Parts: sequence; structure tokens; C-alpha cells
Amino acid sequence: MRRFLISLVFVASGCTAVNEESNLAIFPVPPTLPAPALSTSEPPNVEPVAVAFLNAWQQGDFVLMYSLLSPLSKGAISAEEFASRYQEITGDAGIISVEARVLSSIQQSVDAQVQFEVSLGTALMGSIRREITMQLHYENGQWTVSWDDSLVLPELAGGNSVFIDYAIPSRGNIYDRNGLAFAAQTNAVALGVIRGKIEMEYEDSMLAELSSMLNLHPEVIRSMYQHAEPDWYIPMGEVSSQLVEARYDVLTTFSGLVMNPYQTRFYAQGPQAAPHAVGYIALIPKAQAEYYRTLGYRGDEFVGASGLEAWGENYLNGDRGGTLYVADPGGNIVARLAEKQASPSKSITSTLDREFQHQVQASLQGMAGAIVVLNIQTGEVLAMASAPTFDPNLFDPTNYNVMMLDEVLRDPYRPLLNRATQGQYAPGSTFKVVTAAGALESTLFSAGQIYYCDRTWTELGTRYIKYDWTYDKELPASGDLDIVGAIRRSCNPWFYHIGLALHNWADYYLPDLARRFGLGTPTGIVGLQQDTNEEVGGVIPGPSWAIDQGFTWTPGNTVNIAIGQGEVSVTPLQMAMMYAAIGNGGTLYRPQLVLSIAAPGEQPIYTFQPEVVGKLPISEETLDVLREGLWQVVNSS
Repeated sequence: MRRFLISLVFVASGCTAVNEESNLAIFPVPPTLPAPALSTSEPPNVEPVAVAFLNAWQQGDFVLMYSLLSPLSKGAISAEEFASRYQEITGDAGIISVEARVLSSIQQSVDAQVQFEVSLGTALMGSIRREITMQLHYENGQWTVSWDDSLVLPELAGGNSVFIDYAIPSRGNIYDRNGLAFAAQTNAVALGVIRGKIEMEYEDSMLAELSSMLNLHPEVIRSMYQHAEPDWYIPMGEVSSQLVEARYDVLTTFSGLVMNPYQTRFYAQGPQAAPHAVGYIALIPKAQAEYYRTLGYRGDEFVGASGLEAWGENYLNGDRGGTLYVADPGGNIVARLAEKQASPSKSITSTLDREFQHQVQASLQGMAGAIVVLNIQTGEVLAMASAPTFDPNLFDPTNYNVMMLDEVLRDPYRPLLNRATQGQYAPGSTFKVVTAAGALESTLFSAGQIYYCDRTWTELGTRYIKYDWTYDKELPASGDLDIVGAIRRSCNPWFYHIGLALHNWADYYLPDLARRFGLGTPTGIVGLQQDTNEEVGGVIPGPSWAIDQGFTWTPGNTVNIAIGQGEVSVTPLQMAMMYAAIGNGGTLYRPQLVLSIAAPGEQPIYTFQPEVVGKLPISEETLDVLREGLWQVVNSS
């Protein structure tokens, strides 16, 4: 400032002019200088950046969210840590949806605040709503977000975390129609033997005890361990702890018997108690973890994997509850965000009869096959057996006998396959009632029409000779038969003859009729999941099907399906439903495995009602012929 003044004096003294008339000093007028340049451009509206951040959060796009952070925030957390933090909070809080919207904003030069509302939808406790302030800073020509945990939930500031204290009701039981348990939460005992430790003088007594508990013949039990090495542990099966306690003093006298108690979902009578219909539970598969998380599961639970256990998961699991807490870095609870009360699970009473089921299962004697027994007047499934069978208790990893599960899973006969609903077989002579119905309904034949049932059939030409079952058994020809007689004798030539006539009349007629009898499509059985192929449809081939397969439908194809052979395949359940309809007068009832669903001490929320799904497409006269023929099958020679 001082130097500036001196300069002014020097200039003034050197340039002064004197006006002699006025004696006034005259100074020159200084030039006009431009005003200093000032920046007038303002940062753009901050809200689009905030909206982009919130939209990315709603879509789970953590990469985009991270790209909008300030350099300071990025320096504090890596992109991987940022995504992991959101995923961690989402999982710990059970968050399944995010909805966020901007409420207001304030900009002051290069700083801004955006107020937004977020609604975090949780699987268990509904929505958690918060109004949160987002801090943003303008630098390098763009708005950036100053981030910390409080932008997820204000309560998370300072490194706090969230967790759910789950309230999980005990899983509901599955009963038979008489109140006997198929599956229940209880204490069980895994039984096994070590052959080298068995005292021979007590072996028969031990086998008698095991036979009573396991419902197996003593010699079957003996065969399970007789070829084992002396020091091998051989699993026998599982029984309830109550059964062991009742005979504990006796059982402990057998030195070769090993008993290992455990708490479990116990399946009474194991492989003999309808395991394909009742099903089993297993740990949540990784592929389904996200789905179950959206339902409020922790992820480490056991859930229904097949049968009624899977179909009824929502009932058997109950209504889960819990409390969502906030904890500080030291693990101390600092806040409770939300809470939901659990409600009891519900039990399922099935249509099955446990003792009858045991007899039906035993009748298969381990041979590959299936048996379905229906109440013909209602569609109730009284028994559903598939063989080879499996022990659903083996899917509990705490079961000492779990080592046997690998053998089940590797069995080439696929014991887990429910052959009653998933097995697809040529129906053979059981299909002939459809062909007989077609003969009469088409009016090409009459009930009293006679046809000579020979041991061979050549109506397609001698190059395509076909045989009756009497040919292989070296029995005489069945001779002259009407339609009832054809059913009674299961005469192949009679049905070949009908099949050829129907083909020449209308090649689609017999396949279409079979479908209207309920064959070739799933029955929609209540109690098994349709979307996981626990029931399949099979194939009723015909002209349209043949075109899709790339070949022409010929008389030979129809002739083959007329006796239930060729490309036709159905399930045992479909055949049972069809024959039940013949037995009840023509009504097709949907098969059902569920009698009622109810919480303990409460009224049922579901009670069985027969469901009519169709009528056999035949007249009363035709139905009478079919019923008479079938009666004669089991009552005449």
C-alpha cells in the first residue's frame, strides 16, 4: 500500500499543469478499467444423482451405486466391501425388497442434502420405513454421495449391525386317517448290530426283539449282518425312544446290539410307512436358498423335500416370527427395529391307513413295482406303495445310521422314485377295457357279437403275425367269445380285431377315448407337488403325436395300443383312478392324500371333500358290459 502511494505522488509531480487564471492544478482523467471477472455458473440440480443412487439400490446394482460415491467414501471402502456390506445387511435383516423416493433437497454452493424415504420390506416383519438425509458434494464437475452405513438405516451409524432372533414353531406332525403318526418331532434311537459281539445263545432272543420293533422277519434281520465282518457296525433301522424305553432292560442284555439316541423328525416304521407319499425333510438346497429366504427362513433349516412334507411345507412349518435387533460393534443390543409373533404350525392328517399301508408295502416283497388303493366313491388314497422303498429317517445327518443313505442314493433301482405316480408303464391288458368301450361306443360292434379267439392273428398279413397269450403257454385257443368273454379271457386277437376296425373307421378315435378315460395326463393328486414332477403324465400316442415324433401313424400302431402295448405309457395312479370310475358307476374323482389340516386344538382349515373331475365317456350299457367282464375275470375260469 505504501509503494502504491509513492507512485501516485511521483506521477502527480511530473505531470502537473498550472492554470494561471485559477491557480488550480489540473490532473489527467485515469482510464476506465473493467470489473474483475466473477464466476456465475452454479452446480446442476443434485436430485437426479440421488434418484440414480436410490434406483440402483432398489435394483441391487451395487456397481452403479459405488460409482456415485465421493472419492473420500471410495477411499474408506472398496467396491467389493461396499457390495458385501449391503448384501450382509440385506441377509441379516431378512430384507426382500427396497422402495425409495426423494422427498426434498437443499443445495448450498458445492454441498447438498437430499431427504429421502425408504421402505425396506422384510420376509418376516413387514416393512421398515425411515426418512434419511443423504449428503452430497460437488467436485470434478459432478455430484457425489458421501456414504456411510446410516444411508441404509440410521441405526447402523457407527458400525452397528442387525440380526434377527427367530421364533420358529415346532414342525407339525403327519398322521394317518386313524390318528397314528407317520412323521413327528420326537426322540429316536438308531439301532445296529456288531456281528462279532453277538452272543450266540442270545441271538434268537435279540432277533425276536428287533423283529417286534422293526416289523421285519427275524431271518430278514439276520440276513442283514450274517456276511459282515466281525467288527463292522451294521445299521438295522430306527425306532422311537418310547419303544426302546419300554424294553430297555431286555435290550441292554444283548452285547451285540448298538443303540444310539438322537432327536429328530421321526418317521414311524421308516421304509414301510408310505415314504413316497409322506415324503421326507432335508436341508435347504443351495439352489433354493434365496427362495426360502424370501419366506423368512434363516437358511439352515430342514424343509419338506418330497411327498406331503413338501406339499404341506407352508402348513407344517407354521407362521414364523422373530425380533429384528440392532447391535453395537461390541455385540450389545441398542435398538429393536421390528417384531412379529410366531403362530403354531399345523398338522396334516392323511387319507392313508398306516397299518393297511404296511401290509400293502410288504406284499410287494421288494420287487420293483407300485400299488395304489383308492376309495372308489371319494378318491381318497388308502395306500400308496412303491418298491424298492427307502427309509426317510436316513436324511437326518444326526442319525447314526446315516451311512446307509449313500447306498440308497446309488441304488440303480432308484428307490426314491415314486413308481405309483412317476413310473410310466405300458398298461398291457388292463387297457383292454378302453378298447372294449371303443368297440361299443363306436357302434362298430355289439355286446353280443361273437369273434373266434384263436392263438394267432393275421389280419395285418402273414408278415405281421401276432399271438395270443395262450400261444406261449401252449394252451388251447379260447374259441368263440362275445365282448364280455373277450375281457374275461383277455383275448388278444379279439382286441387286435377291434383296434384295426377302429383305426380304419377313425385312426384318432381310440387314443382320444383313452385320454377321456383320464389316461396320459397327471391326475392332479392332492398332496404331491405337480411343479416338481412328483406326478407325471405318460403318453397316449396317436396320429398327431406320431407327426410330432416324425413318423406316420399306421394300423399296426393302433393294433398295438388296443392291448395296451406299443408306445402307450401310463402311471399306476391313472389306472387306479380309471378303474375306480368303472367301479363307482362312471365318476372320475381326483385322488387325494389329505384328509384334514389343523393346528393343535383348533378347527381344521382344510377338510377333505370329494372332487369330481370328469365322467367316463360311455353309456350305462357299455359300463355294464365292462363291469360284467371284470367281474368274470376274478370269478370265472
